Amino acid sequence: MTRLRQVQIFTWLSEKGIRIEAPRWFIETSTGRSDASRIAHVCSTCPRTRTPLGEESTPMGFEEAAEQHLICETCLPQALDPSLEPEQAGRLLRELLGLQRTGMLIEHAASTFHAVNAKEYPALHAATVNDVLPHLRRELEKSVGHAIYEKARTSVSLALDAVVASLPYDEQSACNEAILLAARWRFVEFRQKDLFERKLKEHSDPVRELGTRLLESVRGPGQAHAIAERLVLEHAALAAELPSLGGILRSWADVLDEALNDTAPTYFAAGGLPLGLTSIPRTAIRWMVWHGVRAHHHHWGIGELPKVLLEYVAYSCRTSEMKGNVEIIDAPHEPLSSEAWLTAGALWKEHMNMRRDEVLYAHPGEAILAAARL
Repeated sequence: MTRLRQVQIFTWLSEKGIRIEAPRWFIETSTGRSDASRIAHVCSTCPRTRTPLGEESTPMGFEEAAEQHLICETCLPQALDPSLEPEQAGRLLRELLGLQRTGMLIEHAASTFHAVNAKEYPALHAATVNDVLPHLRRELEKSVGHAIYEKARTSVSLALDAVVASLPYDEQSACNEAILLAARWRFVEFRQKDLFERKLKEHSDPVRELGTRLLESVRGPGQAHAIAERLVLEHAALAAELPSLGGILRSWADVLDEALNDTAPTYFAAGGLPLGLTSIPRTAIRWMVWHGVRAHHHHWGIGELPKVLLEYVAYSCRTSEMKGNVEIIDAPHEPLSSEAWLTAGALWKEHMNMRRDEVLYAHPGEAILAAARL
């Protein structure tokens, strides 16, 4: 821990409107193997002192003391409240550090830098905030019983309330944005392969750029072809040099439109489901997976998602921070009630550790279909 990190909690409290008076420091000079080091203590009777400190003390602010000296971490907590016993002061400091970390998580959750894709997909940003909200609320429910902690907790709680209010969560809007994100992913994968196969040479980069403009302009099904035609008209010079431009953009519009419409519910099984808060920065992948889960047992689950979104989730789980596994189940879809999903989950749980080629319900798809037909 750097010296300034040692006293950072006091700066943080000050930013929250909670000013802690800096103590008069008792300075201990300790001779090590190299240079002499000076250690600043809050208490003259600190049990970690190697030599008597006497009564002489020096007034300094927290940051000034940390810049000039090593800070004794044993007695530093008592700067929070000298009336507390050392053990109580240490506990208060630990709780405040945990609260400070919660405040940092709230700031990160609200940030369009830390919540990946949040700037372009505000509904998914709200979904990410909603995803971490239960954990953050639990952290703010602790009872410490000290005025400093209560004031700081109130400040952090108000910050969380402001974030939630600024990013209202709407499940359907988030799902629509997730489908758009997935359709764009499928389009980019196709475009990369298509450009390679077409071998457009010097025209490859400008055509790629038009594909990007098409991608960024389309927000829903049925829009792609009109935008593609407009791009061809706006780039008549390029179309004259490359007569196939119109055909390329129309075929790309087909791919994008088909992806946006490829939303038939599709079953999946998942392993490695994260059950608690994962780190921020983060994407909205965790929310997407849990949005589709219908029954789960610890880290295993089964569910359904729109097909294009499920393909994107399966791909992302192999390459993202979640590091889970999502298996797309190629089986005819039938609607299941909540009770049927629980039955399917129970059937799979009972047989999941058996061989799929020997036991029918060891395959999650068979368990789902069996439950659907009960």
